[in-house]
Amino acid sequence: MAFVANPLSLSIPPANFEAWLRDAGHLEALDKVAIDPPRASRSAFLSSIIGLVVNPFGNVTVEDLCRPPLRWTGEFWDCGNGLSESYGFPLSSAQWKLRMGDNVKKYMGNYIRLFGVILACFLYKLPYTLCGIILVVLMWEGIRMLLNHFKLGRDSLIHQVLVLLAKIVSALTMIYCKVAFAVCWAGIAGFVVMVIHSSLRKITTTSRGHNSRLSR
Repeated sequence: MAFVANPLSLSIPPANFEAWLRDAGHLEALDKVAIDPPRASRSAFLSSIIGLVVNPFGNVTVEDLCRPPLRWTGEFWDCGNGLSESYGFPLSSAQWKLRMGDNVKKYMGNYIRLFGVILACFLYKLPYTLCGIILVVLMWEGIRMLLNHFKLGRDSLIHQVLVLLAKIVSALTMIYCKVAFAVCWAGIAGFVVMVIHSSLRKITTTSRGHNSRLSR
């Protein structure tokens, strides 16, 4: 989106206009307008969209991964004001990319915990897989305690042999108990939920609802 060129003003590139809306705090406008990229760069823009879907964690930092989840009812789902106020289909490909990039960073803590819940549901249906994970964790914890008890360093032969045997046993246990199968399907389900939610969730902050409650 850009201002219409006229003798008294110059057209503003969509990227600059979007940055101005961000800096001015007009996030609601970003949810209501269709920001289209220039024609010459649409092929590159589509490539960036495909890259974002394949790897939506490109802009995620370590701080985002360690950030605690936001409130589930007031921030993440936020359906109190109606679905149309908090969710909606993107009006353009640029808006879709903007929403997904911002929401993945903002709700990373929530998405990680959702993945944990989905994985727990898979493990509930596959109890032998859960037993396999517990056995692997207990085995590594026992080896750690044993090495600390006898004060065996990383350079010792016994340490290297024990770690090698533990890796082999862990791999065989995970294959036999289908741990990779459960983690893979839980990851796919969590990824789908993340893509759908981050694409439909508007980037408008909740300060509007908070300020309206204070004004009352």
